[in-house]
Amino acid sequence: MVPDNETLLNRNKIKGFEMASKSELNEQIRHQPNRKILGVLKFHLWAYQIGAKRIVNKELKDTSRYRSLLMNTVGEPPVLLDSALIISSATNLKNYVFNKGYFDATVEYETKSIFKRSTVTYTINEGSAYKIENVIINSTDKNVYNLINASSDKSFLKIGKPVDFDLIAKERERITLLLKNSGYYYFNKAFIDFQLDTNYLAKTAKISLNIRNKLIESEHEVQLIKNVYFYVSTGVEFYDTLRSKGVIYMLNGFNVKLPILHYSVILGEKQLYRQKNVDYTYSKLLGLGIFKFVNISFVPDSISGQLNCYIEVAPSLKHDFIWEPQVITSERSLGLQNNLGRNYGIANEFILKNKNVFGNAEELNISWRSSFETQLDAQSRFGPFSSISNSLTASLNFPKLIGLKKLDRNPKFQNNKTLVTATFLNEQNYNYIRTVFPLTYTYQLNTKLTTFYVAPFQLSFNQAKVSSTFGDQLNSNDSLFIARLFSNYIITGPKLSLFYSQKNIKPNNFFTINANVLEVSGLLFSQFYKNQKILNVPFSKFIRSDVDIRFHHKIDINNKLVYRIYGGIGYPIGNTFLPFERRFFVGGSNSLRAWRPRTIGPGAYNESKGLQIDKSGEMLLQGNIEYRFNIIKKRLEGALFVDIGNIWNLKADSIFDNSKFKVKTFYNEFAINTGLGLRVDFDFFILRADWGIPLHDPTFPETERWVIKNLSDKKWFFKET
Repeated sequence: MVPDNETLLNRNKIKGFEMASKSELNEQIRHQPNRKILGVLKFHLWAYQIGAKRIVNKELKDTSRYRSLLMNTVGEPPVLLDSALIISSATNLKNYVFNKGYFDATVEYETKSIFKRSTVTYTINEGSAYKIENVIINSTDKNVYNLINASSDKSFLKIGKPVDFDLIAKERERITLLLKNSGYYYFNKAFIDFQLDTNYLAKTAKISLNIRNKLIESEHEVQLIKNVYFYVSTGVEFYDTLRSKGVIYMLNGFNVKLPILHYSVILGEKQLYRQKNVDYTYSKLLGLGIFKFVNISFVPDSISGQLNCYIEVAPSLKHDFIWEPQVITSERSLGLQNNLGRNYGIANEFILKNKNVFGNAEELNISWRSSFETQLDAQSRFGPFSSISNSLTASLNFPKLIGLKKLDRNPKFQNNKTLVTATFLNEQNYNYIRTVFPLTYTYQLNTKLTTFYVAPFQLSFNQAKVSSTFGDQLNSNDSLFIARLFSNYIITGPKLSLFYSQKNIKPNNFFTINANVLEVSGLLFSQFYKNQKILNVPFSKFIRSDVDIRFHHKIDINNKLVYRIYGGIGYPIGNTFLPFERRFFVGGSNSLRAWRPRTIGPGAYNESKGLQIDKSGEMLLQGNIEYRFNIIKKRLEGALFVDIGNIWNLKADSIFDNSKFKVKTFYNEFAINTGLGLRVDFDFFILRADWGIPLHDPTFPETERWVIKNLSDKKWFFKET
């Protein structure tokens, strides 16, 4: 029987430096200074010990450089037993549980040594936690008292909860911010102190929250803003002073219109000082993208004592020109055949940015990318360049939500944008010629952890023509599939997507979510165009959604785990076919790493004859687990991984037999692989190499899918991995 918090709690032990206690205490001990939870293999300790030995080569010359590499770069020295550190750790443990409300806790330790290896066992007798009996607010300033008392429902200190000094610190910060947002400019945390009385009832504490006055006989006073000065530091003084909506502007020749500044600056004369208005103004001005720095300061007026606000900004460069030369190598095939070799090529991308193009902080971006790719195997007969691609993109970004003023002013959202983007893409290879012209209108809304993209309007013209040479090689089924896939069509309709990340607040254990929440094409237009065509081009009707969820878990300084779940579904409506750009595929370096891209699925479909055309589906389920470990600190990282996944069609298809998703059989149609990899970190980019080994292949008959049994066959091993 495990006693509850009202009795003497269980004796929690820490063996070595890993403990089985409450989760929060476990986290604290894990991250104690100079403590690491070493992996089972202790690779870095082994490297250090090898390097520490005297290693000589055949000429008996000292290989100190290699020993130094093993010891100082790869290796990690052993942790030596130090009695002073043991006592210090015991003190830290006691302080930690004390700060969590266990005031009667004691910590004992025991050291055992066998063959020069020691184990330290800490035993924590934590006792019962002291709980909050009452919280009393003491303040001679009636206005301050009323503010704090009115917000008591938001207090971190709840009656009946254990006394937690971390929550007391949060309560001090909450009250300070509350008062600063209520006009008390000069108030700070130093005016708040807490007193605990544990003599009232056993295992309880009364908390007195004391607010000290500014001086012994002087209460805190709210502050008004007398004047707001907005100064643009251009290096030239024009003395062109303008007063508008409570702000005095000195633009000094900088070409920016006042409405966009009114939109960003919510500070004004005769206003009550509020910290949140300062933070909002600071964030909005930086979010415009036309200032390289923003500084907001307050100076008391010598006569009235009110605050004068000074906002100083410095313009950033108006034009940016970026040239990105690129070298390309990837597994993605150049056409529609997945039995071709690896592709190589070169590309150039030119980007021109024009900031504040119309004087309202708009940004015009124009980019042109041109790539040339080829195969270096037998397929090179198609010419020196097997694939040529050109794309021209123009985007105009507005630093606000056009037409959504109320939502744009919502303090939950920061640095919102409206994006208008048009792209022209032309792609030519020996299988097809494809032209795509998408036009999108998107709202971007940003919160602390999440960015939302809402596209109420998108229109994409897609035109494709399959080469006669390639078409002549196809059988009737493949020919029908390619005709469906590369027909001319238009994608229309709204789209909602989001990106969520906890990395900034939980760098050691964080989730990221990248989701195309919902895309709907053709449903609205079908109400106005009875022939289901625009300019004699049919529009595609479908509903699509996909989500990619990842969790990064840092075990210790040398080891971490990454989990990933990715799923999606695209449902074609009526007799239409899910477009090429909206279909799912698996395989390749970011998916099932034992298979090349688009070489597996849908379902248990097996293509044994004819050309091996790209595989795609209307539904995807995929998962990955990857264990990463340091080999050379901050430079070389190893990885072990397992991938699982496949694609399916939602309806039975005469072209692809065994491709329909079925609840009773889908779990046996997953492709599974394992493998290992290396990551070389150059700070500005990461070079990644993975080697995938298939374990379960759904293209085989059901009784023969566990291909891991072939692992001992050298011919299979080198051909299929």
